[in-house]
Amino acid sequence: MPQETPEPSRLEQLPSELRRYLLARLNLDQVKALIKSSPTFYQQYRHDRRFILGSVLNKELGLLAVDAYAVHLTSSVKFDHAHLEDTAPELLKHYRRLRSSPDFSLLGQELTGNDMADLAMYYLSVIRPFTEMYRDWALTNAAEDCKIDQTEAHNAPLSLTEQLRIMRALYRFQLWCNLFGSPEHSIDKVDILDMFFGLYEPWEVEEINSVHAFATDVFTTDLCWYTDTRNMRIFAADGFHVEYNSGRPEILRKDTQEDRRVMYPSARDQLERDKEPFPFMGDEPAQPPLAWTQMWRDEYSNLFGSFVPDATTEWGFIMWDKARFIDLEGYDVVWYTCKDEWGLEDPRERFRDQEESEDDEDW
Repeated sequence: MPQETPEPSRLEQLPSELRRYLLARLNLDQVKALIKSSPTFYQQYRHDRRFILGSVLNKELGLLAVDAYAVHLTSSVKFDHAHLEDTAPELLKHYRRLRSSPDFSLLGQELTGNDMADLAMYYLSVIRPFTEMYRDWALTNAAEDCKIDQTEAHNAPLSLTEQLRIMRALYRFQLWCNLFGSPEHSIDKVDILDMFFGLYEPWEVEEINSVHAFATDVFTTDLCWYTDTRNMRIFAADGFHVEYNSGRPEILRKDTQEDRRVMYPSARDQLERDKEPFPFMGDEPAQPPLAWTQMWRDEYSNLFGSFVPDATTEWGFIMWDKARFIDLEGYDVVWYTCKDEWGLEDPRERFRDQEESEDDEDW
């Protein structure tokens, strides 16, 4: 006796416009579950994939959508890596404009349904799991190096702000690899420091620096990888990649930062010289974390990379909210780590002294 076709559920009997609206209101996991369990909703998804995924990604990524979009653009075979001296500055200018737009939307970009699917897959299979991997890596380093009983700090789930900091650093590190990971370009490192890292606040640069330390450590020890000799990238088995010889440490060296201040002086440099008060203002995505304001004694700093102790980078202190920072005994750890690294001299003073010398010469 032939099996009877099951009656459509009440949801499946909704008009097409309402099914489309419902799918666009879910998160990515819910969309996956629904289209797997319902042929009707699967067909709706196939018909309106661009709109549905674009709507869901805009909501789920939030402020990260523009970073995800930039990574997608530079990952495409259509992006001209052969003439990076021209294409990288133009791409980064476009990226800067999009970041300053209050109403950026993936649906407003020239993205196909396949593009939206690629963005969703990268988020689900790379960014989200690597966020948890980074958390475990950093907290394990802190526990082992500092001999801290930090069970509470380790067990506490990531806050929304902590997730955002880690995820944006993962996206931005991938953007860095896409643009400047190959040694074949001829762009000067000082120019790169200005045009790329100058897009971000100094503590956001340190977020990227911390993710680089994570990638270098984990990708060379714990993950399966293979080398693509055509473009000299090392890809992890699940799609994220780190350039084996990306040059990033050299870009963030002290001498490169010193040269950048001479060639491309910025408003951030002036805030630092003016000793602008910069206290902790709460755990908000646009504000620095407590570890940053403690490190620089509540005054503005535009130093990062080699000026920051490696240990704090490997402990992920730049990512943590106030509660986790306190559980990790962060006040004492940051104080003594910076004292051991810097001695009695604040590294910002070298630039203030240089400015005073230049003023005397002008006089």
